[in-house]
Amino acid sequence: MSAAMQTLQLLASLPQSERRAAVECVLAEAHLADMVRFAWHVHHEDQPLRWGWHIDCICDHLEAALNEEIVWLLINVPPGFAKSLLTSVYFPAWVWLRAPWKKFLCSSTTEQVTLRDARRHKDLVTSDWYRSTFLPAWEINRNQKADSSFANTHGGERISLTVRAGMIGLRPDVRVLDDPNDPRKVNTEELQKVNDWLDSTFLKRRSRKTTPLIAIQQRVHEADVTGYLLSRASRPSTVHLVLPNEYVPSRVLSTPVIDRTTGEPWKDRRTEAGELLSIEVQDAETTEHERSGEESVYEAQQQQDPTPKGGVIFRRDMFRRWSHEPKPDREDPYPTYPLPASFDYSIASCDFNNLKAHDSTRNTDYAVVQIWGVLGQDRYLREEIRRKMGVGASISTVTALRDHYPDLAAILIVKAANGPTVIAAARAILGIADEECQPWEYQFVRDWSVQGETKEQRARVVVHIPAAGRVYVPDEQEYGDQEYWLLEVCGFPNRRRDDRVDCFTAAMSFLERNPF
Repeated sequence: MSAAMQTLQLLASLPQSERRAAVECVLAEAHLADMVRFAWHVHHEDQPLRWGWHIDCICDHLEAALNEEIVWLLINVPPGFAKSLLTSVYFPAWVWLRAPWKKFLCSSTTEQVTLRDARRHKDLVTSDWYRSTFLPAWEINRNQKADSSFANTHGGERISLTVRAGMIGLRPDVRVLDDPNDPRKVNTEELQKVNDWLDSTFLKRRSRKTTPLIAIQQRVHEADVTGYLLSRASRPSTVHLVLPNEYVPSRVLSTPVIDRTTGEPWKDRRTEAGELLSIEVQDAETTEHERSGEESVYEAQQQQDPTPKGGVIFRRDMFRRWSHEPKPDREDPYPTYPLPASFDYSIASCDFNNLKAHDSTRNTDYAVVQIWGVLGQDRYLREEIRRKMGVGASISTVTALRDHYPDLAAILIVKAANGPTVIAAARAILGIADEECQPWEYQFVRDWSVQGETKEQRARVVVHIPAAGRVYVPDEQEYGDQEYWLLEVCGFPNRRRDDRVDCFTAAMSFLERNPF
């Protein structure tokens, strides 16, 4: 008789409850998805599990991360799809069935969520179901009574700390980030603080080079943790798993992780545009309600796209396009208008950086110089230079443009921390001695009041100008970077770069209050 037949006979001879526990034990130890099915009742006795293929997908990817087939696993999924339970509760409890010595470092943006999931993990591994089903040879160390951080008697440990907390001396085997960005604090300063903490603290906490990093979140901004990690990611050790609520054919999911059901690499199981991820979790009515709110929020949190095509503050359809060969009847994508032969006057709007020499590192801010032509109430972006250059090169660029555009009436320089250096150089170039202007045909403007303290506030103050159809930018056939100009400006404040936005809003604000 084969071993398989002997096992079946043994199972058949057991009482039903013991037979059920034996089957659950074998299946749950083998696959995380089965563990989720069987363990759900521990925390949700009266709430049925609303299963969807996305759970299988996430579980298979978590298993691959544990096996170090993936070093960085970045998962984006809408709220309400059990992402915290899967990654911060069931996953570490399942790992301790196979490797009870593993140490976990888990972080979330708030202390409430961090502590909640640590308690759930602890409650699960101490539950009667877990102990009687798997009969683990270890227990929770009674000397550690804290819920946030605890250990088992076989060397395993879970340390739970909020994002931006200190983590000196920790050497985890698995790192988990669950919603590391607070949706209520989506601004450049807060995002940068979290990303700096990632660099200086969290990413350095590992037991070896291949220690898995699992980050799961709903997108909130292009420069959120997902965006930042993607900018630093190395392939193929990084896998980005994107699960939007509504299926988008142009964003087809494809990863190297094998789907156990098909035996092929995972791909989105949906086929129709707009098909929902799981109607059991979020149906059409709920989706419509979510969509009726602010578009940028829906696109980011539900569709995992922090830069909606329509735009956030500035919308793409607000801007008109100019061309040397206008096509007013063109409908796809937009009609174009002629560039005027002359303007009432022009201004230059500049945003410099404080580089002393050319620096091509990818995190370096760009220097931007925009030339805006004014004709009545209309503003035309005549030219833009955007590249990584130091103060000296920036001033030389402005000087060359000044000579090229004799109708310049003002040169604006965005005030920043490096302002004094730029101002001193600009005065020398433009012939301005100290605080006293020499006879000169141009104005040098360095410090003007703009309503609002934040970049977003300054943008909203001038949004009525493009909304009225008064702003013209080069058509992409005229200026190959035009499409990206709109992508950056219309994606603000959800995009990583905002150099163009600073120049644009400064120019619009200045022109509204200082007509020549």
